[in-house]
Amino acid sequence: MPTRLKWLGARIIAASANGEQFLIATNAALAHPVSRQWKGYWQRVGKQAQLDAMPIERSQVHRLRQGRDGTLFVGTLARAGVEFLRAKTVSVLISKDGLLHIDKQHDDITDFDVITMSFGLQRGLFIGDRSQPTHLIISYIYPDNSVRYKIVVKSALNGSELWISTFHRLRPRQTRTLLKRGLVIKPHA
Repeated sequence: MPTRLKWLGARIIAASANGEQFLIATNAALAHPVSRQWKGYWQRVGKQAQLDAMPIERSQVHRLRQGRDGTLFVGTLARAGVEFLRAKTVSVLISKDGLLHIDKQHDDITDFDVITMSFGLQRGLFIGDRSQPTHLIISYIYPDNSVRYKIVVKSALNGSELWISTFHRLRPRQTRTLLKRGLVIKPHA
């Protein structure tokens, strides 16, 4: 194998394989002051990015509204909500009729608002409805627009399906009323 010369910093290093060159370059990068500052950045950000990832897109919401799709996967419900509803699935769906109902009742809801539901399903305040044990109320504030929302997830077919039955904006006073009537299952994440 021919020996390759690699200039790093103030010294010349002889490397005989690509693996050695890679290790030399990464060690040099980690020793650099900027690299020390950013060390672990992607590990810290990666977990947050996974939680904030939106599984649906505006085009999918539009297709559902137009009737091209019958249902749409909104996101996964956090474990505390699944346990409260005694569900056999974590996948939450919305139907075309459910979306059209939301559009009709709440004309201030946009496609962007609908997309934020996946955030609430993971990070919202979960309130158990004492009068309806098959319903879970979720209140959350989306950080990008600081708007407070309410989702009601309904368990159907003995917990084998989870559906969005209600979605709209909330005022802080309305959240306080929900807290008085229900049982906190999970605080905001």
